[in-house]
Amino acid sequence: MKRVKKIFGLLLSIVVICWVGITVFDYYLAVNDKDLKFCLKDGTKKYDDGTVYYCNGLGYKYYKYDRDGIKATQFGPFFIEEKTIEELKSSQSK
Repeated sequence: MKRVKKIFGLLLSIVVICWVGITVFDYYLAVNDKDLKFCLKDGTKKYDDGTVYYCNGLGYKYYKYDRDGIKATQFGPFFIEEKTIEELKSSQSK
């Protein structure tokens, strides 16, 4: 039984280390304004004043805004929401 626990613990550790590595790698790409590699779901939403690219990854979300002359990015945990144009404008004025 102890052997099974050790193997399970080792496999779980490998999975967590790979997940962290994937997240850090995609964060690095996002910071350097490059295409993310590990998107489970991605697409572009079109608005009257521009577009928003989104990527849902393994436990994180990424948004790239190009709306009303404002270019911004957002990388965070899976529960973040897309910013509205008002939120983008207020964050640009700070």
